[in-house]
Amino acid sequence: MKRTAPTLEVVEWSRRSHWLRALMFCLVFVTSWTLAPASAGSLPSGMSEDPIPNGFVVSRVIGPALLDAARGSSFCPSGWEDMGSFDLTAYVLAHETEFSGGAEVTAPCGLEQTYYEAFLYGDGVRMQGSGRARDGSIVHWAGNSCFEVVRCPLAANGRCATSGRTVAVDPSVIPLGTELLIEGLGRRRAEDTGGWIRGHHIDVYYGEDLTYAQAMGMSRPDRRVCRKITEKSG
Repeated sequence: MKRTAPTLEVVEWSRRSHWLRALMFCLVFVTSWTLAPASAGSLPSGMSEDPIPNGFVVSRVIGPALLDAARGSSFCPSGWEDMGSFDLTAYVLAHETEFSGGAEVTAPCGLEQTYYEAFLYGDGVRMQGSGRARDGSIVHWAGNSCFEVVRCPLAANGRCATSGRTVAVDPSVIPLGTELLIEGLGRRRAEDTGGWIRGHHIDVYYGEDLTYAQAMGMSRPDRRVCRKITEKSG
């Protein structure tokens, strides 16, 4: 079959397709969230020190996809596994001053002082796990409507919950001790659990960095999460 020379229209369309593909490639990165690698010494205690590669991004391809296979995907750095999307909420060290007013209770199970009932049994200690009382002591929910005074806010693993490190998870989905990369937050460690934490839900601990009222407005749906692969998990 005789071949014919390409027309100017075909050449022009080929050029336009080339630039269109280049533009779509750029859009993949424009719509990405970059999680910068942690520098040495910047991680809370208990977090591993190995650096995250500089190119780590969590990418969402929107609009016409450059590749159908890439649509809606995320890219975790080497040594990390994509766990999919999670809904994020926030919890804090509740302050009794935020729950002032109303009924008071004296010497509830495990305690000796007088406290605002809403602080202990409402959305305070019972829901947040721990709270700071008016006298400065830290009250921890011990279960079965009982409490205890502790030296620090305790997580489910028995360690002190720490802002910038601790998250609460459903251990049937994310085992306690798992190191995570969370879109928009960076490194965290699964150290706590909660009665309302089920499935693809992560509760991020902010300690006293936020008030209870502020934490209630910190819900973030559909955030990608990577977990660090270890010999046991891998």
